[in-house]
Amino acid sequence: MAKTDEVLIEVRPGRVRTALINAGRLVELIVEDETRPSVVGNIYLGRIEKVIESLNAAFVDLGLNRSGFLALAEARPRNTGGDSKGSISKYLREGEKVVVQVLRDPFEDKGPKLTTHVALTARTVILTPGDPVIRISRQIEDKEIRTRQENLLKDLAGSEEGFIVRTAAQKASDDDILADVTALRDAWAQMLVKFEATSPPFLLFGEPDGVLKALRDLVPVDARRVVIDDVSAYIRARAHLEKQAPALLDRLIHHKETSTRPCQPGSSYLRVDHLFSAKRQLLWLLMLMLRARRRVGASSRH
Repeated sequence: MAKTDEVLIEVRPGRVRTALINAGRLVELIVEDETRPSVVGNIYLGRIEKVIESLNAAFVDLGLNRSGFLALAEARPRNTGGDSKGSISKYLREGEKVVVQVLRDPFEDKGPKLTTHVALTARTVILTPGDPVIRISRQIEDKEIRTRQENLLKDLAGSEEGFIVRTAAQKASDDDILADVTALRDAWAQMLVKFEATSPPFLLFGEPDGVLKALRDLVPVDARRVVIDDVSAYIRARAHLEKQAPALLDRLIHHKETSTRPCQPGSSYLRVDHLFSAKRQLLWLLMLMLRARRRVGASSRH
C-alpha cells in the first residue's frame, strides 16, 4: 500500500469512496460498490451438495443463489502436501457440513470459488487456523522489527494456528498486535461453537461494510487524520475504533460540507470538498487508468 498520511471517506447510498492522501496529493482511490456487495472473505457453514471425481471438486450449498465451487487444492489440509493426483472424496462426502471461505465472487454462470483454508483478518495480523506458520509481510524490511514480531507471534501461537503479519503492523506496538490476536481468536472460537450448534447453510462471518473495511485495511497506525463525511458512518467508525484501534480516535473527524469550521488553505477540510467534487471524477479515472497502464507496462518488462 502506498504511503498515506490522511484517509478521506465519502459515503453515498450504495457506494463508499476512500481516498488515500500523502503530502496533500491523491495516491489511490478505492471505490466500494455496495449495491452489488462482494462475498469475498465471508465464511460459511456449507453443506456438500455433490462431489465430482472427474473434476476433483465439490459443489457446496452456501444458501446463496449459486452453489460454491471447492477444488481439491482448497479442500485438502495444507499439511498434506501438494499431490495433484489425490482424490477429493478422501476429504469430502456428500451431505457433510464444511467451513469454507469465499475466494472469488460469482461470475456469469459460475458460483463463488471456495477454500477450506480459512484466514481471519485484523488491522495488524491475519489468523490462519490449521496452518501453523508465522509469515511477515515483505513490505516490512526492518530486520529488527521482523525478528521482534516473529518471536512475539511464535510465543503466542498455538500448535494448530499460524499468523501473517500485515504491512500495517510495521509501526504497531506489541500490545496492538496482541489485541488483534485476541480478537481474532475470539471470533474463531465463536465460529467453532456455531459449527457444532448450527445446521448448514449458515453465514458464520461476513466481511464488514466499506467504511469499516477501509478502517481495517487502509488506515495506517500513524495516519494524521481520518475524515468521514457521513454522520452515521462516523458513529459506526468511532464504535469500531474504540474496540479495535483506540489510538486513532482523536484523529477521526466528521466533515460537514456546510460546516462553519475555519479552513485554512490546504487543510483536509478543503481537500475533502476538492477531492470528492463531481467535477474531479473524470480526472480521478484518468489518473487511475494511467497508473494501471504503468503497472501493466512495468510487469510486462519482467
